[in-house]
Amino acid sequence: MINRTKSEWALARDTILTAYKDFFFWLYMGHFPAREIWNQFRQVINDGWLTVFWGSVVQGIFVMWLGGFYGEQFGGYRWLGTITVFAVLREFSVLMTSVLFAARIGTAFTVEVGSMQMTEQIAALKIMDVEPHTYLVIPRVLASTLALPVFVGFSFGVAIISSWMLSDIFWDISFQQFFLNAFNYIGGDIVTNSLVRSFIIGFVLSLNAVGLGFYPCDGAQELGRTTTKSMVVNIFSLLLIDLAIGMASTQLSMGAPS
Repeated sequence: MINRTKSEWALARDTILTAYKDFFFWLYMGHFPAREIWNQFRQVINDGWLTVFWGSVVQGIFVMWLGGFYGEQFGGYRWLGTITVFAVLREFSVLMTSVLFAARIGTAFTVEVGSMQMTEQIAALKIMDVEPHTYLVIPRVLASTLALPVFVGFSFGVAIISSWMLSDIFWDISFQQFFLNAFNYIGGDIVTNSLVRSFIIGFVLSLNAVGLGFYPCDGAQELGRTTTKSMVVNIFSLLLIDLAIGMASTQLSMGAPS
């Protein structure tokens, strides 16, 4: 067993903080692994697109049904498209996609790096004079930072289209009715706000997840608990970042209806 003088969460905190420090140090000191970043980007997109697709379909159904239900009560049918598009672009796609990203990609990073550490593959990299942060951490983090905005943009389209298709089935709202006023209150600031948030969130979630892969584990059971920590830490990080940027952008009137 690994001897510890700190609690598990205190050790997890220190592991993450060390990951941030080492990331920026090696990003500055080491070479820029462009080929590996591209390989990781393709891998992240390939692993995550189907999860994001179905999550976006569910998101579109949820927004459509909620808007249609209250629209039926208050006579707001003609605003269903506006409500759906605004909610998806302003908030829902970023939150839904980021949660799915943390669950699908973030936990995979933690397990992958954690397994390499348990089997001493990371120690072998050091023996071969290969810096693990340059080879493992930087490519995954930078690839994820670029991939999450791509996923969010993909989610925009899927959620809006699925919402329109089902509103035609459930609420008998035509294409023309749905999109009549849909983009009247959507400015470029709203999309920019969402993409900036997803860019920052992608960086933080991936670095948290990869960093926790270096958490000292002595077996599969402990690696499982570390993966759970990765998910918990990332959900809290996501909510805090979204809240902070949301409050800041509100004060700056960025992402408000025009």
